[in-house]
Amino acid sequence: TDVGTSYYYAIDQDLAPVISMSYGICELDDTSLSSDEAELVEAFSEGIAFLNSSGDTGAAGCDTATNSHTNNLAVGGLAVNFPASSPEVTAVGGTAISYPAGFSSTYWLSANGTLPNGGTAQNPPLPETAWNDDVELGEAYSEGTPLQVQQGYAIASGGGGVSNCSVQSGGVCQSGFPQPSWQTVTIPSQAAGRFVPDVSLLASPNFPGYVYCTPVEELSTTPPYSTETTSSCGTGTAGDIQTAVSGTCSGTCTGTNYVIDPSLVGGTSASSPIFAGLLTVINQYLGGAQGPVNSTLYQLAANTSNGAFHQITTGDNLVYCEGDTPTSQPAALRCPGATGTTGTIGYQASNADSATGYNLVTGLGSVDANKLAVAWAALLTPDYTLTNSGLNPASVSAGSQTSTTITIEPIAGSTGTVVNFSSSSCSGLPAGATCSFNPSSVPFNGTANATTTLTISTVPNMAIPSGLQTITITPVGSPNTTTSVTLTVTATTEKFTLASTTGVTFPVTVGGAAQIQIAVSSTSSPSFITGSGAGATTAVPLTYSCSGSPNLATAEITCTLPNNGQPTNATSVTIKLATTAPTTQLQRPFDQRRIFYAVLLPGLFGIVFAAGSRKRGLHLLALIVILSCCTVGLGSCGGGGNSGGGGISNPGTPAGQYTVTISATTGGAAPLTASTQITLSVSQ
Repeated sequence: TDVGTSYYYAIDQDLAPVISMSYGICELDDTSLSSDEAELVEAFSEGIAFLNSSGDTGAAGCDTATNSHTNNLAVGGLAVNFPASSPEVTAVGGTAISYPAGFSSTYWLSANGTLPNGGTAQNPPLPETAWNDDVELGEAYSEGTPLQVQQGYAIASGGGGVSNCSVQSGGVCQSGFPQPSWQTVTIPSQAAGRFVPDVSLLASPNFPGYVYCTPVEELSTTPPYSTETTSSCGTGTAGDIQTAVSGTCSGTCTGTNYVIDPSLVGGTSASSPIFAGLLTVINQYLGGAQGPVNSTLYQLAANTSNGAFHQITTGDNLVYCEGDTPTSQPAALRCPGATGTTGTIGYQASNADSATGYNLVTGLGSVDANKLAVAWAALLTPDYTLTNSGLNPASVSAGSQTSTTITIEPIAGSTGTVVNFSSSSCSGLPAGATCSFNPSSVPFNGTANATTTLTISTVPNMAIPSGLQTITITPVGSPNTTTSVTLTVTATTEKFTLASTTGVTFPVTVGGAAQIQIAVSSTSSPSFITGSGAGATTAVPLTYSCSGSPNLATAEITCTLPNNGQPTNATSVTIKLATTAPTTQLQRPFDQRRIFYAVLLPGLFGIVFAAGSRKRGLHLLALIVILSCCTVGLGSCGGGGNSGGGGISNPGTPAGQYTVTISATTGGAAPLTASTQITLSVSQ
């Protein structure tokens, strides 16, 4: 509770440009998610970069590290943690140094002070993998390396996955946060949503772990703690951060029977505040707070040539789980397998976005802090300028295209790069207009001009904007380098017509059907038809409808529309008109009252024969006579029925001439429509 109170206060008072929190809770269990999200929206609006640990239980965000009652199997299903899953938060996941490749002398020196910066790491980048100590520890333990835990001892891996429970009802997940507009990544065979994490840093407490030194508070039970002189790290030697199971290490600990001291820590609770520290240094380097950073991170990741991110391509955050749990949640979130079996849930780092390397285990990957800062600065300091030749033509009717040449020009100090454009590189487009670039990736060597062609396309059924439209073109990852064009859109000149290619009169008998082949054509300029022959399509999809005189529904004539009534771009479609045949529907068994009375009569005769009184017998005989009449003519007793004595008849579609109008429309703000008529001649 104190942590929640603290971060609310920090946001409400706008205390800092960067806030990091290492606490989180699975989306399903956060009973105050709505109010928490509102607070994070406030942080975003204030320009605060809010960072949060993605969690330490892999893809099982609703489970704890150890579940002794389930033999350490996850039972909470696929889940991510909140607030890491909030679109207003930067979620920080975990990586580990690949074991054993990353621990060789290729990457580490044996003593400090040799390198210019005083460190021991050399030949970057270190080989990294997704943090999953269940896997790494199992491999290392099998090789006789002394470690803190054995394989299967606990769930210990970086949180990651897809938000699926920001909306719930009755404790059942309904949906998660949608994918934010800045999260411009696609995961193969994975439905879009708010993907977690965004970035990752080293998180394993074992490969290699973080050492921190603090006074050993448990040695003193009363304040002031400042008088303590004993450090959790002792003298700082390798042996002093390791404690033997029995006795105390001095110097180098040997053997396999020891655990790692609490001064060695890990988890995404470490990676998040460390990334917050990096962002604070970048803020200083860039001369001020950069605000929420997710959009910038994904822009930088789209340009892989800057080297800011280390894409993680190996490892996973798979977690062993108890089959078919939790049964209270949708099947897609449950552990696969039957009750009583063991399955796995989670994601592979190799299943990644092709452009950025993003995956659901480590996000965009870890960062090279220096290259990230330099690339960030390049966004703020343009490396080139953009100019354009103006749209030709500058004014188009709706449904037409126009284009211009974009020129990339070097400036003093320009360096080589690849300048990328996408459909989102154009802002200010009127509704119904789109843009494309050819090529979309432009090699730029920093000394010579480079060009690409921008094409703006409009649709004929768009709303016509008034006046000049200013459209700004911005390369991907270069928000401060732009050029603008102006466009005027006028009403469309496009038209289309419908015609039956199989005649205009279709004779059918009652119960029969007619197939009407409809062709779409256009004589306007520009044409409503694009392409030719088998590849011809309409400029925008058409939706078809039928109406008739006399009324088709009243006459029981059904009209089957193309593409099951959905829009289609086909230039030739088939419409089926089916009439209804005469039918006779038998009555239900319990409506056959003759049968009931026929069964009843023998019993009544038995009553007569058993009567002891002649008078009572006469009365009963009279009743029998009446009931006998009912068995002959049910109408007099309310039985009902037609004169045919069998059921209810339907004469079907009446014979006659039906004028059928077949119509098509583009829909949209300014729909284009057309229709044609045929005659359906129905005979008996």
